[in-house]
Amino acid sequence: MTTILSELYRKHRPKGFKGIVGQPEAVKVLSGWITHGSTPHAVLLTGGSGVGKTSCARILAKKLNCQPPRDLIEINAADFTGIDTVREIRQQASYPSLTAGNRCWIIDEAALISNQGQNALLKLLEEAPSYAYFFLCTTNPEKILNTIKTRCSEIKLNPVTAENLLALSQSILAKEGVEGIGDEVLEKLADVSDGSPRKCLVKLQQLIELPDDASRLKMLSKDVEFEASVKDLGEIFTKSQRKQWKEVARIVKSLNETQEPETIRRAVLGWLASALVGGWARGVDNNMLAEILSYLEMNFYDSGKAGVVLAAYRSWSIK
Repeated sequence: MTTILSELYRKHRPKGFKGIVGQPEAVKVLSGWITHGSTPHAVLLTGGSGVGKTSCARILAKKLNCQPPRDLIEINAADFTGIDTVREIRQQASYPSLTAGNRCWIIDEAALISNQGQNALLKLLEEAPSYAYFFLCTTNPEKILNTIKTRCSEIKLNPVTAENLLALSQSILAKEGVEGIGDEVLEKLADVSDGSPRKCLVKLQQLIELPDDASRLKMLSKDVEFEASVKDLGEIFTKSQRKQWKEVARIVKSLNETQEPETIRRAVLGWLASALVGGWARGVDNNMLAEILSYLEMNFYDSGKAGVVLAAYRSWSIK
């Protein structure tokens, strides 16, 4: 088996809009802006982890002739959350490009900027120089101030379908000259990638290094086990399979040991939302489902594993 030294998701990051997987509506809008010379100076890109928000922002910046490091500046707000970061951006934005072109700022995890910082950013968005463009990327748009949202053009990126992820995996393997990975493995990979091309390619790289399909399917089965635990937890919460708190705690402990708290929240939230819309949680009142969903509304970035436990206990203890 060929060893792939570089990270696949970085190596095969799309260079143009045609390379963006499974986002036809977003690509149509972005391409239209460039074609008609109408790109907004403030853009908010939202969607799940690894669906292409930053890639879209980079391609858009490239189309606007913004080149790193001076004219294309990327900032991860997870590392710089305060008002000082925004002040630095404002200072940078006061200087036009040395090449008489445009300048772009891509702010990843923009929702993590403090309220004070967001308020300072608001003034910059309102008074942006003609050459300055700001692209805010976030998985949590609900934490962006409404005053900022109303000044941005929002592009929503959706989870990518399993069919598109399967085609992506096959294309990457062909480009890398890798053979010997069966369709069953690739189909399972597409199913457990949560609609994320990045997650798909990260897992694909791990699969490439394994010796055979049996080993690959075993690795992917751990993701299936996670899905099963989420289903068990959802059923316990909805009382369609009422169990003691001891059993709930066991499942929560197992999930907390193997998954990030935010991954757990999103998975259980998705299961419960499907139950509410589909009406297939037998004997469960919709008001109860809605109340349980409310316990999972806010992210677990701050509360972490304790947030998972608290949400589980509140949901289980509803009378």
